[in-house]
Amino acid sequence: MLRRTLSVVAGLVVILLLVGVTDAILAAIFPAQFRHADGTHAFPDLPLAVFAMVYSFAYSVVGGYLTARLAPRSPQAHAFALGAVLVVISVVFAVMNPYQHPWWYLVACTALIGVGCVIGGGLKTERTRNAAAAAA
Repeated sequence: MLRRTLSVVAGLVVILLLVGVTDAILAAIFPAQFRHADGTHAFPDLPLAVFAMVYSFAYSVVGGYLTARLAPRSPQAHAFALGAVLVVISVVFAVMNPYQHPWWYLVACTALIGVGCVIGGGLKTERTRNAAAAAA
């Protein structure tokens, strides 16, 4: 049970760290995109917002793959669990900060993150199948 839980936590931590570091780097490079002159939070222009969705999706694939790799059994189920946890976190964030981001961005990110975790788990599962087939 502990290893199953830790596989999901590891994927979650990796995703949150990767997204957090990338967000911090982008905020340092493009400070006007993330903060208004009065210091309040700003939503970035569309190209940067789309880029944020793309790297969040990519990082969720990495996290889903890692979770599936570390899972003692049922790797796809663990990746799905990671996606479910991230969807819940995204919904809680959206409810607690209703005007920080546009609704379309919150919906798209939530969907992409959940799907990305499942895809990452699927990549690990497929890789394991291919390795087993090659060995046979």
